[in-house]
Amino acid sequence: MRVLIVDDEHLARQAMRRLLADHPRVEIVGEAETIEQVEAFEVNAVDYLLKPVAPERLAESLVRAERELGLAPPVAKPHIIALRTPKQTVLVPVAEIAALRADGDFTHVFLAGRPAVMIWRTLSHFEDLLPSPPFLRLSRSLIINRDRLRKIEAPSRDSAQVSLDGVAEPMVLGRTAASRLRDALATGRS
Repeated sequence: MRVLIVDDEHLARQAMRRLLADHPRVEIVGEAETIEQVEAFEVNAVDYLLKPVAPERLAESLVRAERELGLAPPVAKPHIIALRTPKQTVLVPVAEIAALRADGDFTHVFLAGRPAVMIWRTLSHFEDLLPSPPFLRLSRSLIINRDRLRKIEAPSRDSAQVSLDGVAEPMVLGRTAASRLRDALATGRS
């Protein structure tokens, strides 16, 4: 697996090199000082790590990358998930989830024909849990269910709105998310 280290601090890049040395299947292909040099999510970066990087979080990120690249066996995904709130637990068929939007450490889960549920879990938790396809992460804050995609309106290159089956209000996408969606639809991948 090829890795590009991006950090504005030389010492942090050296520390990441040391952490990655414990993972023999990783090949470091270079370093960059700023994200603008790489435009990470426009080159299909699988994950990003925030400092200070814990070895466990790095290992988790590498497993995610291996899965994305097809280097690891796929993990079986559930057909029904439990959405726990302080007052209730809602059992939801995965197919009824239309979209998920991050809100700090919380995630708003948009269900078809029902009000959204706010869950105290990160979007990354759901990204690991839900099957891909049909779930597609479009940005750091949004995952959609492609099977529920009904309409895309793109008034400009800088934004788009998607309408999802079972969700009353369209979701607004930024330029990068809209581009990712267009690419995924053009290539037929998630």
